[in-house]
Amino acid sequence: MKSFEELISGIDFEPDYPDISDEEVEIRLQVFFNGWQVAENIHRKLINNLSFQVNKKALEGCQVKDLIEFYNERVGAILNDFIF
Repeated sequence: MKSFEELISGIDFEPDYPDISDEEVEIRLQVFFNGWQVAENIHRKLINNLSFQVNKKALEGCQVKDLIEFYNERVGAILNDFIF
């Protein structure tokens, strides 16, 4: 078994990236977090809306099998949108 030092011996820890200021890093992080927050809010609303739709279908007398299929299809679509 190789030691940790042997395993990392060939790795260059100084990448050839241009110098980026702390301010630019903060701006990039803020942009990322803002985008993440927007995506999270949109999907929270979609899931909340799905809950209301399932409850409405249940009150209309929809069968359990149909409710489960409806729910799974909608959740799958929401997850696909979020991931891709």
